[in-house]
Amino acid sequence: MGKCECCEIAQGGGKGYQKIVVELEGGWVLNHFSVNKETYLGRLVLGTKCHRVDWGDLSLEEATTLGVNIKRINHSLRQYWAKIYPEDPIELVHIAYLNETPYIKRLSGEKLLRKLHVHLHLLPRTKQMGRRWTIVPRKLVGVL
Repeated sequence: MGKCECCEIAQGGGKGYQKIVVELEGGWVLNHFSVNKETYLGRLVLGTKCHRVDWGDLSLEEATTLGVNIKRINHSLRQYWAKIYPEDPIELVHIAYLNETPYIKRLSGEKLLRKLHVHLHLLPRTKQMGRRWTIVPRKLVGVL
């Protein structure tokens, strides 16, 4: 059984910008959202470095550092964005848990539970965001 996509990315085996992974405190990694898909500028993915299927599987260290990491990413992303786009600052950062597709497919009879991996999407929002799309994200290393 091969690694799930999130495990491959966490180990630096992703594609394109997904290979740029920042290791954070407590067993978390941060990277750009997937490559070759049109998405909003600045969209990031925060996931566990080790394979975790569900929130209840988090280690104590992972659970206790999650909030600290989100706060740090939020602060750093806003500061970095303000330098690049001072005319259009981030108004808020959405945090979404979008790990439903494998679950839905499993309900239909497919055995995809191994592909589930705890991760969150962080999506910055600005007033002009609806008009600013990109498939080439800014360098992640400049954020943290």
